[in-house]
Amino acid sequence: MDEDRFWELIERSDRETRSRKERLAWLNTQLCQLSADKIIDYHMWWELNANRGYTCDMYALSCYLLRRESPSNISSIGS
Repeated sequence: MDEDRFWELIERSDRETRSRKERLAWLNTQLCQLSADKIIDYHMWWELNANRGYTCDMYALSCYLLRRESPSNISSIGS
């Protein structure tokens, strides 16, 4: 499986389902029809793309956003 096929599966799962639960079931059905090698390739592409998002900048942004939305900060708004 190449990267284009990986993204095709991700995009089709979004188009053909309405909820996260349905999307996971759809992807599971699609992946079960593939050979073990292609499933391993899918997993490799998943890990590679997930790891691209795990950067210091993204981590700092998530911490900043979570701190902004924390209940303790919300209660102090307007004080």
